[in-house]
Amino acid sequence: MAQRIFVGLQTSADDVFILRKEGRHYYSSALGEAVDVEPDLLHVLLKGSVHIRRWVPDVSNLFVLFPYESVSGRWQLIDAGKVEERCPKTWAYLRRCRSRLASRERGTFEGEQWYGYVYPKNLAYMAVKKILTPSLGRRAEFCIDERGEYYFVGSGGGGGGGYGIVLTESLPLRYMVGLLNSKLLDWYLKSITTRFHSGWFAYNKQYIEQVPIVIPTTSSEKRSADAIVERVTEIIASRTRLRDRRLSDQVRAQLTRTVEAHEARVDELVNRLYGVTEVPVTFEKETPG
Repeated sequence: MAQRIFVGLQTSADDVFILRKEGRHYYSSALGEAVDVEPDLLHVLLKGSVHIRRWVPDVSNLFVLFPYESVSGRWQLIDAGKVEERCPKTWAYLRRCRSRLASRERGTFEGEQWYGYVYPKNLAYMAVKKILTPSLGRRAEFCIDERGEYYFVGSGGGGGGGYGIVLTESLPLRYMVGLLNSKLLDWYLKSITTRFHSGWFAYNKQYIEQVPIVIPTTSSEKRSADAIVERVTEIIASRTRLRDRRLSDQVRAQLTRTVEAHEARVDELVNRLYGVTEVPVTFEKETPG
């Protein structure tokens, strides 16, 4: 596939770095109370199957404290003095959690890096346009972060983690997510991935990277790709409207039918691209255990 697939943030102290917004304050699981911190180092956080949904992510009230910055193209921990100067309330909060943070990795974080992540990987890909998927799902749940506004975790309880996909080919994100959410490519991924109890499947990097992606070259393929983008655009618009809880049941039902109709057309277009007339529905892998 023409892409880079990466796992989400791994802090080893999610109870400190992940905060739940409550009014004007943020709740810290580490302290068991609401805390007052500046928004400067906070970013909206998605947790696996809790927020990463098909086409459009759910609204999240979780935020991750992200004490990193890019310097000359390299991401590094923001200097302690700079954090304290820019965000004194945030620094005070971190200092309250210092013993918890310093005890990670058997106390090896006692030094100057005590307020950083244990595994500071893939930081540069958080704030870019990307496709997101939960690491576990019953079906394809790929969605688009078109403004690079969503950060996400790589593992953890309460919904688990996820993976991000950054395209290295000049392909539209909406074309790629249309392929990945299609019945055909979801069938293919499920045929090669790990199957768990109750119909759950692993959507991990080692499986996603095996999914064959058609890069349109002929005029016919380009027309199909453009049509997929158009349909996905309509799906995203309808799915975004469906997040409004004030909608009447009638409007909600109408939008749902619109999504289903466009999804069916996307499936037809993807089948045409791959030269397939019928998608198999059975899998050879047995459920572990």
